[in-house]
Order: sequence, then C-alpha cells, then structure tokens
Amino acid sequence: MLRVTNNILTSAFLDSISNNYNKMSELNYQIMSGKRLRYPSDDPLAVRDSMRQKTRIGRVEQLQKNIADGLDWMGATDSTLAGVTDLLHRVRELSVQAATDTLTSHDRYKIGLEVNELLEEMVQLSNSQFKGKFIFAGTDTTTKPFQAGLGKDNGLEDLTRPMSAPLFGYPSRQIPGYYNLHDPENPLSDPVLYGVNTDNITGVTYHGDTNSILREIEESYKVAINAVGSDVFTIPHHLRSKDCGIEIPGGNPSLVMGDSSITSPTMTLDAYYGAGSGIFRINGVEIFYDTTKDTLEDLMEKINSSEAGVQATISENINGSDKDFLVMTSEHPSMIWLEDFGGEILKGLEFTEVPGTSPHNIHENAIDSTETIFSLLMDVRDNMFMGFRGGIENDIVDIDAAMEHLLEHRAMLGARINRLEMRNEVLEDNRIQEEDLYTRTVGVQIEEAIMNLKNQETMYQATMAIGARVIQGGLLDFL
Repeated sequence: MLRVTNNILTSAFLDSISNNYNKMSELNYQIMSGKRLRYPSDDPLAVRDSMRQKTRIGRVEQLQKNIADGLDWMGATDSTLAGVTDLLHRVRELSVQAATDTLTSHDRYKIGLEVNELLEEMVQLSNSQFKGKFIFAGTDTTTKPFQAGLGKDNGLEDLTRPMSAPLFGYPSRQIPGYYNLHDPENPLSDPVLYGVNTDNITGVTYHGDTNSILREIEESYKVAINAVGSDVFTIPHHLRSKDCGIEIPGGNPSLVMGDSSITSPTMTLDAYYGAGSGIFRINGVEIFYDTTKDTLEDLMEKINSSEAGVQATISENINGSDKDFLVMTSEHPSMIWLEDFGGEILKGLEFTEVPGTSPHNIHENAIDSTETIFSLLMDVRDNMFMGFRGGIENDIVDIDAAMEHLLEHRAMLGARINRLEMRNEVLEDNRIQEEDLYTRTVGVQIEEAIMNLKNQETMYQATMAIGARVIQGGLLDFL
C-alpha cells in the first residue's frame, strides 16, 4: 500500500492551484482581448487560417485606399474641368456679343480686354494642384505643366507689312493668311486701339508628360486616375487651310514635314537621305525603317498599321510646291509626340530638330496645326483687338468644339469615377466578410468565457478550502 505523505498532498495541492491560476489567466486574457488564440500552439490550424485572413483583409484595405486616393484626385480634376468649361462659356458669351454688327471696333477692343484676363485665368486653371501636385502634368506632377510666354506688342501701326512678318510682336502664326486685315469695318485710317508695349500672353507650352497615373483597384488591374494636360487642352477646330494649301481632317492636330525634296513617293528614301536604318517613335510607339528599302509610301503604311493613333497621308502642292509631303494627323484631339530613336529620319524629313524633346522638338519648317484652348483664346483676343468680326464668328465655332471636347473628357472621367465607386462597394462587402471570418476564427464568445472564468474561480476556492483541511500541520507547528 502506497504511503501518502504530507509532501505528496502539498505537491498535489500546489499543482492544482497552479493549473487554476493558468486557466484563470488564459480566460482573463480572452475576455480582455476578445481573442481565443494567444500562441500558435493554442490551435495551429486556426492560427494559419487567421494569418491568411488577415493578409486578405490588409490587401482589401489597401485597394480601398487606392480607390479613395483615385476618387479624390479625379474629383479635383473634374472640379477644375468644370471651371475651365465655365470660363469657355463666358468667352463664348463675349464672342457672340463682339460678333454683333452694331458694335464698333472700340467696343470689341474693350471686350477683348476681358478675354485677355480670362486667358490668364485659364493658364492658372491649367496649373491647378491637388495635395501639392499638378493634376494635368501626367506623372511629372512636380513640374508646372503649362508655361506662358509673354511678349510686347507693337500696336497696329503697320497693317501693310508682309504676312510673314511679325505683327503685335507675335510670330506670324498668330496672323494666318485667312485673316482679312482690310475689313471694311477697320479701314487703315482708323486710330490704333491696341495699347503699345503691353505684356500679354503670346504662347503657352506644355512641359508635362503623357503618362497616366495608375491605381490598382483589383488584383492585377489598374485604372488611370488623371487627365493628361496635352490631351485636355488640345482641341479640335473647324477646317482651316493654315496657309499650307491643305485642310485638316476632322480639325485634329496635324503635322506636315518641312522638307520639300521628295519628287516621287515610290522612290526609296536613300535617294534623298542616304542609306540607313533605325527606329522612330510616334506617341511612344516604335516604328522601324530602312531607307534602302522603304519609300515614302512604305513609311506612310507603317505609320497607319501601327497603334500610334496617327493617320498618315501624302499630299502635294503644299505652299505651292510640286513635291510630295508626308502629313500626320492625330486620330484624336491630342498632340503628336515624335522622337528619333536610333536614326534621324524624322529630322531628315524636317518633322523634328535637335536639340529638343517632345513636344518641343517640332522643326521650324514643319507645319503644325495643333490648336489648344490657349491658342484659341489668343485668337479670340486678337480678333477683338483688331475688331475683326469675321474672325470672331469663326472662333465661336472653335469654342463650341472646345466645350464639346471638354464634355467628352468629363464624361470619361465620370465613368471612371462610377467604376471606382462600384468597385469600392464590392471591396467593402469583401472586407466585412473577411473580418467576420477572422473574428470567428480567432474571436471568443465573451459570455462563455465569463461563465468559464466563474467556474474556474469556484474551483479555485474549493481547492483552497480542501487544501486547508487536508494538509496537516508539521512538527514545527508544535514547537
């Protein structure tokens, strides 16, 4: 028969007390933290599942942050475009007023002063920022996208100068050949109305890039959240000759090569530019050429079969020349970006020149029909300063086209906003489901835990009472 000593009873009592303490401590942790898992050893499978669920929750939350950032950015963009549209509405109202045949040249001049102020405001809107970043600069958000050049005009004192000579201090582009400077409403004997040596905007250049700012809104799927300034502020316009003998298809930006040495579009290009091969880029799309094999027609076909968004044609009689010219017209109202890359065929054709980076590398001999909101407002202003009612009537058509262009951009932006909002609702449902699964995996039933704690406390009290009765006093108690 096993002899039960006092030490055995004491050891058993202490073990029981320790177990009770451990269980009460675990239950206290569960009640305070709301979790039933403290260590991987508590439930290895549940811990594994909880880690996976936590990862999925974090992924969903990141996608929601991306969407929130995108919605904020697009909201700021849409608000700015609304301001641009409102400003164009005001310019149109002023243009309709200025086109009235009852107004005098002086009346139109005064209206032109307001248009000049609106032009300056348009430049400010084009350089709008969101959270310290320029919203129309593409991905180069730290660079001011649109920079205005100021020039001093010289008045209207000499209206008999050649059309190629500067007028008002502007390049001759500002006074294209279709202007009728001998309008009966403005005989040359009229007093000069336009102030001399006044600083005004004579040109606005784009210094951003054409890249999209992307945000991932679902696994391996990204959405562009920005509107590129070179697309937004480049507009279609009604057909004009632009002094080069051709019409611009659809009113979209068009570039005509400046070189005029090609006499046959079916002759290989090495006859004009020497043997060589390389790559050139149009809107970022690379096109390979070999002058010993390719003709001007081949070059045209390669451009048209690419995905550059440009339609190439061959035209004759440009500026009265009997040579063949390659003409590139954008399929959309956006600037054409050109770059020689391993070769200089574009430079040889006098589309581009070096140094210079796109879109500021267009050759001085190339004919560029790109129309922007800024150049349109400058045309409106100048026509009003000159009192040219016919030019103002043409500008109204372009203003309508510009507003339609902006409406299309806002519609596309609105569609993307709706897409992101719908996706955010789906992600929110996913997040709630994942958090519910996670809670069920690691969570604890508070009511059950409290009941277990009470039971454990009762067991602890019972253990203490039994220990006090069973454990006998030792020899030292009688000394």
